[in-house]
Amino acid sequence: ILSENTGAHEELSEYALSVNPFDIQELADSIHAALTMDPEERRRRHEGLKSIVTSRDPGHWIDEQLADIQRKDTGRIVGDI
Repeated sequence: ILSENTGAHEELSEYALSVNPFDIQELADSIHAALTMDPEERRRRHEGLKSIVTSRDPGHWIDEQLADIQRKDTGRIVGDI
């Protein structure tokens, strides 16, 4: 179960059960779905998540964050607010 508001959601949403954390019923339904999920579906999701997470190292994540910051700041004058 993963909040759709997390940064990781973009990469993990294919295998996670996505929820709006402010929707209590949706969260409850997702918990129920996770607890009653078919073992093969659970395994498929687990393997997918594991594959994504283990293919990335912290250095790669930092590089992506810095590249995003650089793209966002392109064209700004230092000290601009």
